Parts: sequence; C-alpha cells; structure tokens
Amino acid sequence: MSSPDTLESDRLKRLRQQQEALAQKIRLEESRLKEQARKDETRRKILAGAVALDLAGRNPQFRALLYEALNLSIEQERDRALLGLTGPATPPPPARAAQSADAKPLPDSSGSG
Repeated sequence: MSSPDTLESDRLKRLRQQQEALAQKIRLEESRLKEQARKDETRRKILAGAVALDLAGRNPQFRALLYEALNLSIEQERDRALLGLTGPATPPPPARAAQSADAKPLPDSSGSG
C-alpha cells in the first residue's frame, strides 16, 4: 500500500506535469499572437505603401513630397535602387535659426486666430 508521502509526491508530480503542459500552451499562444501582430504590421505597411504610390502617380506635389521623404529616410543602397533613388541618402537641411523676437510669427494655418 502507498504511504501518504508517496501519494503526495505522485499528486505533486501530476500537478507539475499539468503546469508544464499549460506553460507550453501559453508559450505557443504568445508565439502565435506575436506572429499575427508581425503579419498585420507588414500588411498595414503594404497597404499604406500601395495607397501612397497610387496617389504619387496621380498627384505631382504628393509625389515630390513622398520621394523627398524617401530620399531622406532610405539608406540601404539596395532599397534606394528599388525605389529609383540615386546617390547616397541626402541629409536633412540644417535646422533654421530660431525666429528673432521682432520677427512676425507665421499665421495659423487652421484659420483660427
């Protein structure tokens, strides 16, 4: 017949096995959620890029703005070539000096003010 210590150790062993099985299920679910989040982020980027490229094809001002932003941001030569950007990434222009106290402030573009 089993002693109380043996029963307790068997029960503890089963509980630890259940705990490990549950921990494995948690790891798998966390992994699945991370993978889905990565796929969702990639899809958002693809859709946003498609919309931006379509708009750039129809709007010259947006195209200039988009390619200026890309030129400033994309550094890898392979990526620059893919986007038709030539030469090294253009560094942003130096920051303008702070407005002097006697200079007039720029008007508020929101129309309130």
